[in-house]
Amino acid sequence: MRGCNVSMSVGTGSRLPTLVEALERANREGNQTILRSIVERAADPRDFLDDPDRHRAVIDYLNARLSYDGLELQRVGSAVRLGTPGRSSSVVDALASKGRVK
Repeated sequence: MRGCNVSMSVGTGSRLPTLVEALERANREGNQTILRSIVERAADPRDFLDDPDRHRAVIDYLNARLSYDGLELQRVGSAVRLGTPGRSSSVVDALASKGRVK
């Protein structure tokens, strides 16, 4: 989660409760950059090089849920970006770069 700028510290227990708490905190704080990063990272094509069918299933699963917020994951070159359905890749790239810290 460090790659997504999510602060979490796992004690002696399971990582799952710590992860859930960190995600809920990011959501409560309304940090759109972190939330976007988490969703995009969950569908990073590099993590599915040996299983492209699973990658498609992950994108389909996330998109079914994101659609309720008017969002979808879209392939942009070799990456996956969170965007608005029906928008072209160039628009998605522009929106994604707006949310990045320079």
